[in-house]
Amino acid sequence: MKIALDIGGALAGPSGIQLYIEQLIAALARVDKDNHYFLYAAFWKNKSRLANLRLPQAPNFHPVFKRFPQRCLLPADEFLGLHIQERWLNKLGVGLFHGLSNLLPPLRRVKTVLTLHHVGGLSDTATFWDRFYLSRLTDRSIRRAGAVIAVSAFSRSEALRQWNLAPEKVLAVLEGGPHPAFKMKDPASPPGPVPPPYILYVGSLLPHKNILTLIDAFYELRKAGLKSVPKLVLAGRLSPYAQTLLKRIEELRLAEEVRVLGGLSQDRILELYQNADLMVFPSLLEGFGFPVLEAMACGVPVIASNCAAIPEIAGGAALLFEPMDAAALARLMRQVLEDGALAGELRRKGLRRIKDFSWEKTARETLDVYRQLLKV
Repeated sequence: MKIALDIGGALAGPSGIQLYIEQLIAALARVDKDNHYFLYAAFWKNKSRLANLRLPQAPNFHPVFKRFPQRCLLPADEFLGLHIQERWLNKLGVGLFHGLSNLLPPLRRVKTVLTLHHVGGLSDTATFWDRFYLSRLTDRSIRRAGAVIAVSAFSRSEALRQWNLAPEKVLAVLEGGPHPAFKMKDPASPPGPVPPPYILYVGSLLPHKNILTLIDAFYELRKAGLKSVPKLVLAGRLSPYAQTLLKRIEELRLAEEVRVLGGLSQDRILELYQNADLMVFPSLLEGFGFPVLEAMACGVPVIASNCAAIPEIAGGAALLFEPMDAAALARLMRQVLEDGALAGELRRKGLRRIKDFSWEKTARETLDVYRQLLKV
């Protein structure tokens, strides 16, 4: 069987989708020596990012890259019916196409699988292109997919609710957990980019990540009279919304206590986890939630919101709070910081929890979806 895997979603930069793509195809290379995989991407400006991707060097994996601007290619295929991508795939003899990041081109004679990472998440300030790419194209792709892989039971339920799909068409295949690099700190390792102690948030700086509630909770924590309050570190890719966060930090006079970092390399993010006293993940919308498991893998206690896929992924190994309740979050942060026994229990539970996730399991269950669709 010849399978095309669309890896284009990994070219947008470091993200949960990039991790999913890299780890899934690496696991497929380990567990499947029979099928032939074409690692497909159509792009114009992201050639340098392509060089940084971790792609398997296996005899049955073949890169296929097309230099074509997506802002021309996608509308041409979607609305003009030119089927440019289908012609490329037909020349390869592809029998199945897997869109790994929410999108599928219109294909008439090729079976299709789509991975749905989350439903919604667009902000009010999203551009026209973002709305076209992340909303309209996703909607059309979901409806025409032969099978949909949801990365959590929550994402599956949201897909069924949003699109009224047949239940047998949508299958939950959990992602395989954090990158293997995320692990407990080696005592001999150098200090990280921020001196401890600190409370850590990792993720994009976007409205649905609910970081304003974390900042407000941190302000409440500082007013609570602790002998020593760690700093707050916000680490993730910057966006225009970051100005809203900086404004709130200034209003609360926390500029000396809160560090806002931009996008960092995996090594720097790892060092931040390994030296953190606590990781807080207050997000309102997550189809999976990699930072929860990354922190657990590094032995860091986790507090997270009790919505979306987060409780499912945390599996009882994190403290959960109502996502808009800053006072409740402040109380939980204080408990973990002051109660060494509680922090130790959360560390142990987290290290046990990550053992429930395996990329090989994800790859095998993905192969099962392919076989069901192709009836082989």
